[in-house]
Amino acid sequence: MAMRALVKAMVGCVFAVWQGADVRLWAQQVQQKEILVGTTLSPGFDIGVDTSGGRTDWLFNEGTHFRMSYPSGQSWGVVFVTVWPMTEWGKPRPSMDFSVYRTLLLEMRAGEGAQEIAIGIKDAKQPDDGKEARVPVRLSSAWQVYAIPVGEFKGADLKTLYVVTEFVFTGNTGQTVYVRGIRFTSQAAPVIRAVASAASFQAGAAAGGWITIYGSDLAPVTRSWSERDFQGVKLPKVLDGTSVSIAERECVLAFISPTQINALAPFDLAEGQSPVVVKNAVGGSAAFPTRVNKTQPALFVFPAENGRYAAAVHADGEYVGKAGLLGAGVAMRPAKPGDVVLLYGTGFGQTVPPHSADELLAAALPLPDKEQLRVRLGTATAECLFAGAVAPGLYQFNVTIPNVPDGDQAVTIEYRGAATQQNVFLTVQR
Repeated sequence: MAMRALVKAMVGCVFAVWQGADVRLWAQQVQQKEILVGTTLSPGFDIGVDTSGGRTDWLFNEGTHFRMSYPSGQSWGVVFVTVWPMTEWGKPRPSMDFSVYRTLLLEMRAGEGAQEIAIGIKDAKQPDDGKEARVPVRLSSAWQVYAIPVGEFKGADLKTLYVVTEFVFTGNTGQTVYVRGIRFTSQAAPVIRAVASAASFQAGAAAGGWITIYGSDLAPVTRSWSERDFQGVKLPKVLDGTSVSIAERECVLAFISPTQINALAPFDLAEGQSPVVVKNAVGGSAAFPTRVNKTQPALFVFPAENGRYAAAVHADGEYVGKAGLLGAGVAMRPAKPGDVVLLYGTGFGQTVPPHSADELLAAALPLPDKEQLRVRLGTATAECLFAGAVAPGLYQFNVTIPNVPDGDQAVTIEYRGAATQQNVFLTVQR
């Protein structure tokens, strides 16, 4: 699909600044430890079952998951996953160091309705007396990932863990619980530190505009969207279990990492302060109050030289700029008077006709009120042949370079009384 290719190519270009080495370093610091996937235990682990009456016949492998059918008439029952080999109390027990992990993730569901069980862990020196710290978890009948901070398991030495997960049932009433995932992660609940325009990096968000969110533990991996994330013309709103909402309205996601997320705000947001929330498999962030504007024009810039130059393209597809700006392997040439160049921005608001921020466009859509649009290059006003959205959140401006002197000329776009950021330049050379 041509429009999808355009979306991916242009967003990949203008978002390149966020995919530097420092972001990749953060991604490497997120560590995962898979214990159970479906019904497959990772090497080095074992699983067992017991009850107060010695019943061991209530754990069932059903192909894609385990079913725990705790029998009635017992006072307690437990399914436990240990470091291999499973060893009875009183003998030296094997252990593993889990001290780098901050969260235990369990994918479970109840058999019928809502049910509550307790989750525990145990180090190699804790006895089998049932006194280890346990965390109650209330399950729904739908599959869900439950996140438990490992700090809640008071008394367990994470450096010498023996029982890495236990599912504890109590009472004489039977229960059925399903599990298909056990994982430890060094990630914690997300924390938002700033929300800004993805183009200008100025605080705030524009309805229908791209934003970047800065913080910690935002996502478990570093990646951009891919073909498999699209559903027809629908853009993805969840990547690897990570989502973003503004005023409880979900945003499109183009890029995620532990420290940064690039998201597209929906159009149907009220102007004023709105809460931004990031959710991932571990949990949700505290709401981060952010100013939402109907328009907040901004130009995308190339990452080189601290974002000094506008992300601009000649009509023939070659980038606008001095040779070598983006490296020796990228063809570039300055603009000259009379050239038509394409500028890209975000935050310019709704088009005519209106479009949805979460769907690919079938064709470019113009901005209304073109008489309120001004493109300035240096001290001159440039003719704008087209101004509109070419992809969700991505606006293109086809501009004829006016007769301005050679050199770096400041470029701004004014629309409906608001202007793009200052100190953005375009190189002109006859």
